[in-house]
Amino acid sequence: MVADLGGVPWNGWRQTWTLAWRDAIHEWPVSLCLVLALAAVLAPLLVLFGLKSGIVTTMRERLKTDPRTVEITLRGHYRLEPGWIEALRARPEVGFVIPRTRSLSATMSLESPAGRRLLDVDMIPTAQGDPLLPAGMAPPGSLDAVLVTETLAGKLGLGAGDSVTGSTIGRTSFAFH
Repeated sequence: MVADLGGVPWNGWRQTWTLAWRDAIHEWPVSLCLVLALAAVLAPLLVLFGLKSGIVTTMRERLKTDPRTVEITLRGHYRLEPGWIEALRARPEVGFVIPRTRSLSATMSLESPAGRRLLDVDMIPTAQGDPLLPAGMAPPGSLDAVLVTETLAGKLGLGAGDSVTGSTIGRTSFAFH
C-alpha cells in the first residue's frame, strides 16, 4: 500500500530526492560552486548580524547602565580652583563631580587587626550621590571611617564595622573603622 500525499505517491517523493542526490553527486563541481556561492553570501550577513546583536548591543547597554564607562578622570597634575569644580558640577550634563588628590598622596598601606597587610591600596574620594557606590549605600560621614571593596575586605579579613590601620608614604598612620 502506497500513501497518497496530495496526489503524488510516496514513491514519487523518494524518487525525486534520489534523483536530486544523484545529480548533485554526478555534477559535484557545480554543486560545490553553488554551496560556496551560498556560503559567500550568507557568511558576511551572519557576521554583521552577530556584531549588531552581540557586540554593539552589549556595548550600548553597558554605556547606559554602568557609570564607570562614562567616568572621566584627569590624568596628570593640575591645580584646579574650587570655582572650576563648582562650575563643572552646575552643568546639566554632569551627574557627579568630586575632586581627587594627587595619585602619590592617594596611596596607602593597610593592616587589619589580624595582622594581614596590603601595600599600595588606592584611596578614592566619594560623596553623597556617587553613582559608583551600590544602590542604597552612603559614604561614611566621618573622616575616620572608610568604605572598602568586597575584594579588599576579603583579602584583609574585614567585616562591617571592623577597624583597619593605614599608613601613607610618609609613614603617617591612621586608624579607620
